Amino acid sequence: MSRLRFAPILIFMLVVVAVYARPPGRLSAQIASAAAARQATASSQAAPTPLSPITPRTDAPIGEGTQQVLLILGIAAVCLLLIAGGIYLRRWWIATRY
Repeated sequence: MSRLRFAPILIFMLVVVAVYARPPGRLSAQIASAAAARQATASSQAAPTPLSPITPRTDAPIGEGTQQVLLILGIAAVCLLLIAGGIYLRRWWIATRY
């Protein structure tokens, strides 16, 4: 029964790692290419607008401060999980020893 209580935590940790490890650019590039394909073509009557030399970014910008905060929160979450796991294993070891 004690192992069944640990299973949802393990599954949650695996989901978090999978989401964190996913490269962010792939989905943004797919959305940008799909949006470009769905745009209406310019009609022959309208004058074409000049293209800007700067290409817009397709991914959402994230600041350096935000990256540092996310890194600190991630490290804190890993530390908490390690501490909680150690407490759980110690209690399990004491319960099975005596």
